[in-house]
Amino acid sequence: MAIDKEYIDSLGDNWMVRTDQDGISFHGFEIAPIGEWNTCPKWDDGPVNDDCTSGGFFGQGPGGYGFAKDGTRFCFCETRGPRIVVGGNKIKVRDMRVVYVGADSAASLRYLFAEFPGSISLCIAHIPDGFQLGNVAGSVNLPTLILPSGFTIGRIGGCLNLRCSVLPKGFSVGYVGSYVDLRDATLQDGFSIAYVGGGLNLGNVELPEGFTVGRVGGNLIMDGATLPKRFTIGAIGGNLNLNGVDLSGGFKCRNVGGYIFTRNTALPGCETEDDIRTAIRGVHR
Repeated sequence: MAIDKEYIDSLGDNWMVRTDQDGISFHGFEIAPIGEWNTCPKWDDGPVNDDCTSGGFFGQGPGGYGFAKDGTRFCFCETRGPRIVVGGNKIKVRDMRVVYVGADSAASLRYLFAEFPGSISLCIAHIPDGFQLGNVAGSVNLPTLILPSGFTIGRIGGCLNLRCSVLPKGFSVGYVGSYVDLRDATLQDGFSIAYVGGGLNLGNVELPEGFTVGRVGGNLIMDGATLPKRFTIGAIGGNLNLNGVDLSGGFKCRNVGGYIFTRNTALPGCETEDDIRTAIRGVHR
């Protein structure tokens, strides 16, 4: 379904995004069907404070962004009544109703923000078709997922976790400000990474033909990875871990700022680890 932009505008600050477990919230509370209001049963039991124990429905919205709880359903919610900021990175409310889920929730955030100031964390088997993330100032956690064709991610200010996920053909990562975890992920043709401000972990990944890495500000970990022919890496600010990697198909690296680890690494013409490190240094100097 298409989102109602006029309705979203009418909410002002009375909204939040949150996750639940397919409609089940904390302590087994069953969330009402989409469009129906929920009232926190614990809210009126005693004083309600800016904490995580005195009751409320928690999420990210105006006043509090940054904390993303793992969940299987991503919801855009209307809120009403008292609203309390907790820890500066989330809010809690007494009353809320789910308005959009899945792809429509993500579309609502893209409509509201050029860059969503919070974080997103989803732990489900399949991301729904049409789900696209825009720019996110915080971190994005999408481990062990099957990402649909057409899935996109914009600029990520924090960390990006795609460990063990299956990425669609043509998917690429542009800018990630911090760490990227792609360990044991399944990458398709056309995948590339332009810029990673922190470390990049490609452990045990079979890299597709044509895969390239631009600049990595921290460490690049590739232990146990399978490289395509004529693999090329841009600048690496930290260490380069090539333990257990076969480099016989060709390997180029422009610059490595730290150490190079080559235990059980194979490079034609090199008999020792020192030979391999010298050869790699010779390529990029």
